[in-house]
Amino acid sequence: MAQTDTTSLPEKYNGFGLPNTKFKKVQITNEPKEIETKAATAKPVEIKKVNSILKPSLQSAEKQAEKSVKLGFDISASYNLQSEKQLDGSQYRYLYYEANPKIQFSEYTIAGSLYFYQNTDKAGDNEWDDSTVAISHKAWNTGNYFTLMPVLIYGFPLSTKSREFAKIKSTAGASLVLGLNMANLGVPQVILNYSLNYTKIFTDSDFNSKNEPTSNYRLRQRLNFGYSITEKFSFKTRFQFDSLFAKDDFVTNAFLHYEQLDYSINDYLQVFIGHTNSNGLFNPETYQNNLKLFDSNTSEYYIGFGLSFKNY
Repeated sequence: MAQTDTTSLPEKYNGFGLPNTKFKKVQITNEPKEIETKAATAKPVEIKKVNSILKPSLQSAEKQAEKSVKLGFDISASYNLQSEKQLDGSQYRYLYYEANPKIQFSEYTIAGSLYFYQNTDKAGDNEWDDSTVAISHKAWNTGNYFTLMPVLIYGFPLSTKSREFAKIKSTAGASLVLGLNMANLGVPQVILNYSLNYTKIFTDSDFNSKNEPTSNYRLRQRLNFGYSITEKFSFKTRFQFDSLFAKDDFVTNAFLHYEQLDYSINDYLQVFIGHTNSNGLFNPETYQNNLKLFDSNTSEYYIGFGLSFKNY
């Protein structure tokens, strides 16, 4: 997407109440969480007991409490740069932040995601992106080689584009994630799963600010692949296809893909570098560009880090 005279958000930041979460913020495991930043190879943080003189019954209850409720908080930041300068000399760049609180109890996980965009070329050009809260159930084993995990997601339209242009009040959806049990297949270092998502879009009006029919619902398909090269070094990629259905039944499609290398420095800190071809989503003029492995207009590079904190 070529930059216009006035700096604007890249098209990947598309509004529609449907945040296209940066892949680097999503951990692809056989029980993939909708929101996660920590690398798959990271080890849990050990919590040492300060009070070792508790009665055995109290110690047992304390350990049981630790197992029944788990808290986590992940944050990440990335610097994103358009792959090449455009004919008009522009080359957009921005910072992107994400915060993910999480609580696990019994067989359920509730995870929130909050996103923030900051233009590095224009002071004051920053904004909250659309955010979500999701609840997932622990994946079920379906036979020896497959897992199935359900996820419910509620979206908050925090971006100006979603609220003022697309007239979105909220979104609600459900996903099914089908994974392969690679350990039983003899390749535990590989992760492969597919997810199908349906999201209903609730709007204030049947028409957006351009008097076009507003969005009714979206279907999203994702194919995730990950490979642990070493204990700390891993590769991951995602292919995603979206179909956005307007209230007049007109369908707009979008495709994106990510490729990323992760390195876990320790239990808390991860760094990453990657490439994505995902700009111009839902724009017919850039749809063919997104189908390419690399495009001078819609591709971008990014580098960043993630921090993860847990009480278990």
